[in-house]
Amino acid sequence: MKLSTPLSSIKGVGPKTEEALMGAGLKTIEDALVYLPRRYDDFSEVVSIVDLKPGNVVVRARCESVSTRPVRRGMRITTAVLADATSKVKAVWFNQPYRETQLKSGKEFLFSGQFVFQYNRYQLQNPSVEQFEESDAAPQASSSKIVPVYRHIKGIKPKTVQDLFNQLRVFMEFIPETLPDWIVQGQGLVGRAEAIRFLHFPDSSSQVDRGRERLAFEEIFEMILAAQLNKQDHAKLTGWQIPFDQPTVKSFVESLPFNLTNAQRRAAWQILQDLESPHPMNRLLQGDVGSGKTAVAGLIARQVAQAGLQTAVMAPTEILATQHAETLSRLLEPFGVNVALLSGSVKSRPRQEILSRLVSGDIDVIVGTHALIQRGVEYHKLGFVVIDEQHRFGVKQRQALLEKSQFMPHLLSMTATPIPRSLALTLYGELDVSVLDELPAGRQPIETKIWSPTSASKLYESIDKEISGGRQAYVVCSLIDENPDNDRKSVEAEYRRLKST
Repeated sequence: MKLSTPLSSIKGVGPKTEEALMGAGLKTIEDALVYLPRRYDDFSEVVSIVDLKPGNVVVRARCESVSTRPVRRGMRITTAVLADATSKVKAVWFNQPYRETQLKSGKEFLFSGQFVFQYNRYQLQNPSVEQFEESDAAPQASSSKIVPVYRHIKGIKPKTVQDLFNQLRVFMEFIPETLPDWIVQGQGLVGRAEAIRFLHFPDSSSQVDRGRERLAFEEIFEMILAAQLNKQDHAKLTGWQIPFDQPTVKSFVESLPFNLTNAQRRAAWQILQDLESPHPMNRLLQGDVGSGKTAVAGLIARQVAQAGLQTAVMAPTEILATQHAETLSRLLEPFGVNVALLSGSVKSRPRQEILSRLVSGDIDVIVGTHALIQRGVEYHKLGFVVIDEQHRFGVKQRQALLEKSQFMPHLLSMTATPIPRSLALTLYGELDVSVLDELPAGRQPIETKIWSPTSASKLYESIDKEISGGRQAYVVCSLIDENPDNDRKSVEAEYRRLKST
């Protein structure tokens, strides 16, 4: 067999299992080998129930009672009361009804999972379960008690997944190396095959760390390489050369009804210098809400319009697009720069009028949403593109706007919350970056705090104080529905918890 061999060739993988694996994107042996555990349960450090503290824990206990009930369509919760010689604790599982049969055996088990405070009580959430053997109590057994936990594959039990990897272990030595030997040795890394073996079959937590270190380095290395290649390709493109007319720019700045911050001046000067290059700019403007990113974009748009070119400002929502259009109109129209708004709500005759003015060059700055990249939207000379909150747009959407020009237009991405990819590209050179690290006069500073779970009561006291003062608060969760494969808080669970408190 080869790494490209279909998983259906593996013993125990029948038609139904094969279909379920394919639904998770696993078709070949190689696909499965790079399907890595999402976390690990360490059964080597067992604590008594009475000594439990919030976080990842392992307890040795018997099940006193267990039941399963439906909470809504497609969701069942299994609840158990676990006991040891010191105390009792509640455990819950989502969509794992087989736990009820497993725990009714009366045997002792090792439970590993998150000990959290939810629904006004502490409980074990979605713990893994291993039958306790007397040998588990021996110190020498601890080194083999690191158990991988994989993302749930619909239609396949976790044990089936583990059995599959046990059969695939012999193929790990055939995994090809992707990095040069001098890099692997120079960085003190393990080989790729060994890293994947460590992650699927670790003997210790240090092996997990070594495996992750290797694959993380590989990912960053490939990202750096791709960024440098993209930057080389970008440097070959031809863009619009826009003169930096300093007297005109200074006159414009002095006539503004507000003073630019030093950070705004610095960012604007960096961008204007980029526009003089025969190659298209690719720059990220980063700054908190209220730091004046739109004002910087407006200053640049004024210079672009003076050069006879157009600016397109794309925002993710109509509300934000309308706000930008109003701000830029107040800023630029006194200087003869025509600003227009094109969004999905602009229909029929008004829309046709805007499109006609846009292609004729009568509109200098067009602000809009996805409507700016729709078929039929043509520009006279698009020289400068501003994309606000760029993580809300896909790569293809951004590229579609850039392609609506004779030459590649200069691109300025604006964001208050850089997405990881943007941050990576900034660090590794494909994007240049300007940072607005100060607020305009009169703006209230934004205070950011990090609260630990143990300080939750103080956090909610501060929220209650703000609400009592007539203000509002919002809570953002990374999940909408509770997910048995994800320990993160869901909107539904947090809503129920907050409502009950």
